[in-house]
Amino acid sequence: MPLKLILPEQVKALEDLGVTVYYLNNPLTFAELYDQVKLVGQLTGHEEEANVLAETLSARVDAVTEAVSSVTEIPTVFYELDGTDPSKPWTTGAGTFMDTMITMAGGTNIGGVLSEQYAQISVEEIVLQNPDFIILGDALYGVTIESIAERAGWADFDRRARK
Repeated sequence: MPLKLILPEQVKALEDLGVTVYYLNNPLTFAELYDQVKLVGQLTGHEEEANVLAETLSARVDAVTEAVSSVTEIPTVFYELDGTDPSKPWTTGAGTFMDTMITMAGGTNIGGVLSEQYAQISVEEIVLQNPDFIILGDALYGVTIESIAERAGWADFDRRARK
């Protein structure tokens, strides 16, 4: 089940105020992403620019897919979506767009074993999975490589973190 960040009653409240609302679900595939980029271009009067952007994104994805096609070592990846509770950060599971991106880039998402698309995972499970890479999806909110190293249980394993 996709994560619902916008509730129907929120949409109705905006519509009741006379605001036209277009709601797009989080894409689950790159094809859905490209379609949404094009739709936003149509809605905003920037159809040509949106088509160019979708084509550019597609070419970049194809280039990454080609670049990793011969890689034999598949790294494990932990994607931190929200570390508000550092003992059980939120991550993305199987069937999410982030899971798709990690897989297409040649990795394995350690959150892929979770029963939900968006779920909390314990530090113990993260350490047990021993990911090769930790990606901080919450870096824009002040989470840093240094701050996660200070978390209980996190300093004991060697990581190559990327922002």
